[in-house]
Amino acid sequence: MRHLLVLAVIVLAATACGSRSSAKDTAVEEYAVFSALLETSWQFGRGAPVKRVVVSDRTAVRGSQEEFGRMLDYAAKQTPAITSDMSADMRSRNTQPRAIESRLRLSFDYVLLNQQERSQFSPGVREQSCADAFQAKYGDSYGVATFSRPGFNKARDKAVIYFETSSCGVGAGFVVLMTKTAGAWKINERTLVWFQ
Repeated sequence: MRHLLVLAVIVLAATACGSRSSAKDTAVEEYAVFSALLETSWQFGRGAPVKRVVVSDRTAVRGSQEEFGRMLDYAAKQTPAITSDMSADMRSRNTQPRAIESRLRLSFDYVLLNQQERSQFSPGVREQSCADAFQAKYGDSYGVATFSRPGFNKARDKAVIYFETSSCGVGAGFVVLMTKTAGAWKINERTLVWFQ
């Protein structure tokens, strides 16, 4: 009987260590996806090198969970490589916002913007004065980058993520399919899901 008790304790300890290790591995992959997404997106279409990016300090999806689900379904129809297991993982991981830590690895500076600071650049502020205030504070940044937590496939070599840039009532949102090749995440396809 005592041997069974010892065996049960060992199994429970191994399971707890495995789940902690799995959560840590997932967090490492999340930040690798976030970093690759920002690195690529901020270089896209810009003539001058990026000096600083403004990033929301919390993950988010646009609208309600139902609206988010419709955007994800639309993107999956446009991009068949977004599988149902990736969509399900993304939905389950984005029921609540999660804090973004200063763990992004970028070739340029970034600043994390909290909700209170972000409200200064909301649609309620007159657009031109808002844009002027944003530029005065953050330079030539395109706006505030916000992303969801990614949804992964079982092999953890594909991920789907929601990404938007917005400021002063102007912006665009995308559902992005990313793939991991030779240890590096890269954007595979983007689907525009809203703009204003």
